[in-house]
Amino acid sequence: VGVLRGLEESHIPIRAIVGVEMGAMIGTIWAISNSNYLEWEIHKFHRADLLDVPLLGLRDGTAVGKRYFKFLDASVKIDNLKKTKIPVTVVSAGVGMAKDGVLVESAGSAKDILRGAIGLDTILRSHTWNSIERESAVLQNPMPVDVAKKMGLGKTLCVDAVGSGEVTHSKNGIETRIATIMHSVATNVQQVIKDCDSSIVVAVDSVGYLDFDAKANLVYQGKIAAQKWVEQNK
Repeated sequence: VGVLRGLEESHIPIRAIVGVEMGAMIGTIWAISNSNYLEWEIHKFHRADLLDVPLLGLRDGTAVGKRYFKFLDASVKIDNLKKTKIPVTVVSAGVGMAKDGVLVESAGSAKDILRGAIGLDTILRSHTWNSIERESAVLQNPMPVDVAKKMGLGKTLCVDAVGSGEVTHSKNGIETRIATIMHSVATNVQQVIKDCDSSIVVAVDSVGYLDFDAKANLVYQGKIAAQKWVEQNK
C-alpha cells in the first residue's frame, strides 16, 4: 500500500500489476481507484475480515472466508478484472493441479478470482469459481516475475513485502502455521527476486503476520522504501 502511494506521488508510471494473494488484492483495489481509496479501504480491513472463525477456534479451525468475500464485494467495485484502469493479473493455484501449476488471470469475476487467490490449507478455505477450486499460489510462485516479463510492457519492479521469513513472535497456532509457510515463501522470493529488473524491499520483519494494528506503520515503511528507490533511480 505504501509503495503504491510513494510511486504515485513520485509520478512513476505503472503499466500493469501482477500479484499473488494480498498483493493481488491491494493491486486490484489501487488499479480501480487511487492510493487515497486504497488506504481508506485497507483502514477498514481487520483480522476478522480475513480469518472469520471465533478466536477460541483459531488454533484448530480453518477460516471460512465469507467476511473476506464481503469485504471484496464492498471494496472491489468492478464486476470484471479487465475493467481496472491498468491491466491487473492475478496468479493463483488450482487445488489438485501439478505442484508448479498456476492459474494466470486478467479477466473474469474480480471478487471470485481474488477470493480464490488467498485460500491456504488449514488457514483459509479454498474457493471454487468457474468450476475450478482455487487457492494461494504463494508456495508455487510467490513472486511471478516470469508472468510479468511475458507481458512485455517494460521493466519489472518487484515489491518484497515478505521479509526474511524469520518472524518468531507467534502468539497462537494459526500464527505459527503462517510463520512456517512464510519461511519457505521468503526463501523462494530471495531466489526469484534476482530476476527482477529492480526491486523495493519493505521493512516488515518487526511485525507479526497477523498484527493488523501495525497497518499504519507498514504503510509508512512502504512509502519510505518507495521514496528511497525513486531517489536511487533518478
